[in-house]
Amino acid sequence: MGKNIIVSNRLPIRITKVNNSFEFTTTSGGLATGMKTFHNQNNSLWIGWPGIGIDEIDNESFEVEGITVVPIEVMHMNLSVFGFRINDLTYITDAKTISVKEKEKIKGSKVLILNCLRIEEHYSHFNLEEALALVEELQPEQTYFTHISHLLGFHEEVSKLLPNNVKLAYDGLQIEI
Repeated sequence: MGKNIIVSNRLPIRITKVNNSFEFTTTSGGLATGMKTFHNQNNSLWIGWPGIGIDEIDNESFEVEGITVVPIEVMHMNLSVFGFRINDLTYITDAKTISVKEKEKIKGSKVLILNCLRIEEHYSHFNLEEALALVEELQPEQTYFTHISHLLGFHEEVSKLLPNNVKLAYDGLQIEI
């Protein structure tokens, strides 16, 4: 059986630095709570942000348990943040723009998970038109839109507007890579 990789912008724990040591507490709500049982019962690896900078990530590939992770720098308005490519899967959320150089890291991905906040333009996130244009440019085999607000519309209605290789992500979605 392969390894399940959970990629999230949060970890299922909160790490707080207290004096010269770290305090670990379980988080509540959201993806962390929903995936906790699955994570504990399966051969999974959770990649996410612990809430503090323990190891600074630069824009160079690194390995986690023998798996190569390629950071992809994207812009969240004026803030530089990272998406990640793991083998044939690329995960990007909180993005508004991506440079040509960083798009090269994404090209060839079979699966793209990308933020798509709403229909109307937004100052720090892709809207539907921008997200679809990026999918058209990068040509992944399958794309899942995530980081969706209620302003995008109802799942069933929005799904009718999407090309066959683009789907809306949902809680509990499992993607085999």
